[in-house]
This record gives sequence, C-alpha cells and structure tokens, in this order.
Amino acid sequence: MSVVYSTGDLWYSNIENNYAIKIDVSGNVLVSTSLLKNIRGIGLSPIIIDKAVNELLKIKSIKLIKAYIKDKNIPSIKSFEKANFVFLDKLIIKGFKSKVYIREA
Repeated sequence: MSVVYSTGDLWYSNIENNYAIKIDVSGNVLVSTSLLKNIRGIGLSPIIIDKAVNELLKIKSIKLIKAYIKDKNIPSIKSFEKANFVFLDKLIIKGFKSKVYIREA
C-alpha cells in the first residue's frame, strides 16, 4: 500500500490491486473509497478500509474518523460496518440522503 499526502489529503493506493482510499485530514476526517469493478463484491473493502485507517492512526493524532455514505449505497455501508465503523446519524448532503458512520481511535 503506498501512501501519498497532498493538500490535507492522504491517499492510500495499490495499483496492482486496483483500489484507492482518500482520507481528508483537514477539519473533519472523511473517508472515500474507490475500487475497480473487477474487485468489488469479494470482501476486500472492509480489509482495505481497516488497513488504511490503521496506517493513518500511525502517522496522525486523530481521535475520530467519519465516513459519509449515501443511504442507497448498501455495499459501502456494510463494508464500513465490517471495518468497525458505527452508525451515528442521518443527514442530507448535497441533496442526497446519507448516513454518517464513525470510528474512534
């Protein structure tokens, strides 16, 4: 997993395994994941999310990580829950019903 830091963001990526995770470390900590279609649905997301969070906690003093997920994105909700994120709240973000999940350090 390579780690790149730029303008308040940390990027965890592995080109060979076709995934990237962006963590915004300025202000609220947000998590964004991206997996290519050929590796979706095989249970890798929770493992990748957990690994990225653990790497982040090694290099940053952060107590709480937030993930904002659209209500209809059930696979992402399940992935974050399996990566030890806990449901916190429902919000409307940019016109979309969304859920907020948190994970404490």
